[in-house]
Amino acid sequence: MSEFDVLSKAMKAHINNIVESSQDLFLVDASPDELWTLYLKSFPPGTDPIFRTKTDHDCSSCRHFMRSFGNVVIIKNNVVTSIWDFADTLPSGSKYIPVVRALSNYIRNRKIIGPFVTDTPNIGVEKDHEKSESGTIITWEHMHIRLPGRFVNGTRQTLDQTRGKIRDQRNVFKRSLDEISDDAIASVLELIGQNSLYRGEEWKSVLESFQKHKVAYNKLGEEAKELYAWEQSRSAGPVIGKIRNHSIGVLLVDISKGMDLDEAVRRYESIVAPTNYKRPKAIFTKKMLEDAEKTITELGYLDSLERRHAILDDITVNNILFADRNVAPQLKGGSVFSEMASEVVTNPKKFDRVEEVPIDKFVSEILPAAQSIQVLLENRHQSNMVSLIAPKNSNSATMFKWSNGFSWAYSGNITDSMKMRVKALGG
Repeated sequence: MSEFDVLSKAMKAHINNIVESSQDLFLVDASPDELWTLYLKSFPPGTDPIFRTKTDHDCSSCRHFMRSFGNVVIIKNNVVTSIWDFADTLPSGSKYIPVVRALSNYIRNRKIIGPFVTDTPNIGVEKDHEKSESGTIITWEHMHIRLPGRFVNGTRQTLDQTRGKIRDQRNVFKRSLDEISDDAIASVLELIGQNSLYRGEEWKSVLESFQKHKVAYNKLGEEAKELYAWEQSRSAGPVIGKIRNHSIGVLLVDISKGMDLDEAVRRYESIVAPTNYKRPKAIFTKKMLEDAEKTITELGYLDSLERRHAILDDITVNNILFADRNVAPQLKGGSVFSEMASEVVTNPKKFDRVEEVPIDKFVSEILPAAQSIQVLLENRHQSNMVSLIAPKNSNSATMFKWSNGFSWAYSGNITDSMKMRVKALGG
């Protein structure tokens, strides 16, 4: 067995071993001409003699193999292995050891630029024959490998189209891992668990798988992240691989960019939900509740959240702009309903000639000089009726811009005329 035959068998054994458990092969940005020149120059002096006009190893068939397959690597657990990493399997003292090591070092220090795809399983020519001048047949051995069918392009697309498709999926996968935050994934999964996201259940398993990739990805350095994206993008599949291009990905990216959760979900719903879809639940997550509670506690408003309808005893003269002397004593007990019962129905037409003034003028100019005030309520004022709301804990801090703790609630929480019209029509 020739020394080259030993090299060829060792190389085939190594390549078959590394591709056995690999779904993908990759190319590095090595120049084929530089690789071939390095191969020829790495032989120890005197081990690559001249044959006719060229050195013994300056072979067009081996050069074709080098151009087609010399820059191929695999990635296993974020570790790169080249087809030349087999120097230790060669016999001690082999002239090919420094050659293989030089090629290995060159390839392993280059950047991965894309997937390897071929249109034939046979790379190179195993051997060919030549008739010498004396008439004898010379057999020439060359670098050759036969690859499993999974590395052969089985589609109608060109090699460039197939490579481009794989490369694009990898790039989108890495961009998704870089741009989608852990909090965004957790928030969306929580919304799905609450059944608060339209058709969210369809994405649950996809998100859980992507979350596992994200956790693993976050533990890596920058160089390892590049390798992870190449190694995992195809096995992750086209849905996870291009998750940011899907509707759920739009939601994840929006949340990751800091968009308000409710707004982000509305944008998602505008993509996937019918126009008449009405969200069944308010949008919030456990983390949002925890953050809100923490903020409210720090501001001293926790005791202020409990509210109830105000009663007459809650109101003091300091809380109102005007107090009729005949009614003021009742602000601390008693009932005003007996007074109201004695009133008769007033005809609104008797006030047709009364001047109407803006509320600001009424409060600043008329109210201070008034002796008594009467309120004329008409049906059109119904939507403006409010309930006065007071804090359950009277000593709690006020959450409002004004100095007291009172707030109000409109009847049905609706006061806008358009909303009232919609409601009246059954909307």
